[in-house]
Amino acid sequence: MLRPSIRFGSGLAISAAILGYGSAAFAQASILPCTGTETDITDLFSAGDDGSYEVQLDPVWTAGQPLMFGGTGYSSMYININGNVTFGSAMSSYTPSALPGLSQPTIAPFFADVDLRDRTDDPAATNPGTVTYCVEPANGRVMVTWDNVVHFSSTSASTDYSSTNTFQLILTAATVCGVSGAQVEFRYADLVWYVGTASGGETDGTCLPANIGVDCYPAVAGIDYGDATTASTLPGSLTADVNTTLLGSSNTGNPGVWQNLVVPDVIPTCGNGTIEGACEECDDSGESANCDVDCTAAECGDGLLNTTAGETCDEGGETAQCDADCTEVVCGDGTTNTTAGEECDDGNTDDGDGCSSTCVDQNPGGGGAGGAGGAGGASGEAGSTAAGGTVGSGGSIAGAGVAGVAGDSGVAGDSGVAGDSGVAGDSGVAGDSGVAGDTGVAGETGTAGATGVAGATGTAGVPAGSAGDAAVAGSAGTTGNAGAPASAGSTASAGEGGAAGDGATPIGTGGSEVAPSGSGGRATGSSGSAGETGDAGSSGSGDDGGCGCRVGSAPTPRGLGLGALLLGLLTLRRRRQND
Repeated sequence: MLRPSIRFGSGLAISAAILGYGSAAFAQASILPCTGTETDITDLFSAGDDGSYEVQLDPVWTAGQPLMFGGTGYSSMYININGNVTFGSAMSSYTPSALPGLSQPTIAPFFADVDLRDRTDDPAATNPGTVTYCVEPANGRVMVTWDNVVHFSSTSASTDYSSTNTFQLILTAATVCGVSGAQVEFRYADLVWYVGTASGGETDGTCLPANIGVDCYPAVAGIDYGDATTASTLPGSLTADVNTTLLGSSNTGNPGVWQNLVVPDVIPTCGNGTIEGACEECDDSGESANCDVDCTAAECGDGLLNTTAGETCDEGGETAQCDADCTEVVCGDGTTNTTAGEECDDGNTDDGDGCSSTCVDQNPGGGGAGGAGGAGGASGEAGSTAAGGTVGSGGSIAGAGVAGVAGDSGVAGDSGVAGDSGVAGDSGVAGDSGVAGDTGVAGETGTAGATGVAGATGTAGVPAGSAGDAAVAGSAGTTGNAGAPASAGSTASAGEGGAAGDGATPIGTGGSEVAPSGSGGRATGSSGSAGETGDAGSSGSGDDGGCGCRVGSAPTPRGLGLGALLLGLLTLRRRRQND
């Protein structure tokens, strides 16, 4: 709906509280120039004193679409010399009275005794006052300007022609609360006098203080529907302060400029505590938590600042100075304001949490970076096949990385290897949490080293990579390489006790002949040969030089491997005892 402008109050107290009466500094408003058709009607009045002149309102208002005022439509009006316009008939009254109180619909920017006559004692002294009428169809308005007018009696030598008033009336067609009406605007550029001598004033156009309201009547400004009940009076009217008030105050924020809205039956008086017609959504006698000062419901984004409702700003939406929630822009307030240059706002001014202390996005590409060996990415997974190792790809202690992120696809590598040099070391610890992944295996028979463990908690893979049926730990097997596919070799032997038969030279005595990382390589040791106790495994063979290893089958579970190791040791001991 159309948001009404702030309207006049119907009394001085309301005007002071709602319209900022007396709050503005003394100032002057500008007179708007005519951009349409302007007519000087100074010499067209029926008389130079108290005269009138009828003007047509078309094409702004016509007989078919008249100006509705006080319940009646008008397509013409009367401009009266004494600072007012009337509808239906002219008005020659020169002494103002309180509003309401006039007998006909009247709009009065400055109702006082204006005189346009020249001096009779000095033909050379020309009255400086003029009255013009302007019609602006393009702007949908008409204007009447009283320029440099003097008070009665202008024919007297005692009247100072340099003491003049300049003011303007503007009527603009407007739809007011859904009804055809008008916006009424008064503009005051210069006010020196406020009363004529016939209304009880002194020759300088002022009243003696004791005479005000008794037999001296200052000017009145306002609107009167002529029905004895409906009227709106500007503050200062009928007082000695009328000039300074009209010039220095305002209900629009611009000193010397006043606006009102006229609808067919009522003059909405925002601020009187009464909701009048469809024009007002609310009226709480001023700003409240639920009602703006213009008598519309308080709403963030309506362009009206309402501090009582908790708004610190309201610029009709997000701006560089105001958030969309009608609070001032502050980085760290939890409201991202892109217009103000914020990329993010997480409600604090901490760095390192994704949004910097200056509201700049610290993760513009997605997820965070990984640990020492892991790549950054959005999924933050350690990877499905990441294998452990002391210097493996997962991190400095063979983990998946300090932060354990692997990249967008969350995998540490195609085959889950620990790295080219991912040896287990003396203790073969894969890292506190270095889980290899779903398929990362350490090798079918690769031994882990002196203690042959894969880590405190890090498992090397699903089958856990046993050392083989007859493989023994050995003291020198510290270099069991995990190999490119994360296996130490299918038949690597590591220990000095891994004999193949009677009198045979123990295999792998130096721990130096460890099977390379191929899928089927076998280590025979220095001089190991096949023996009667070399178990070939479920599908292996005992060929000459064979090491008695399981070949071409799935790794033996750790328990079976250890059992075979113990059996081998017992057999070796008995042979030595027999020898």
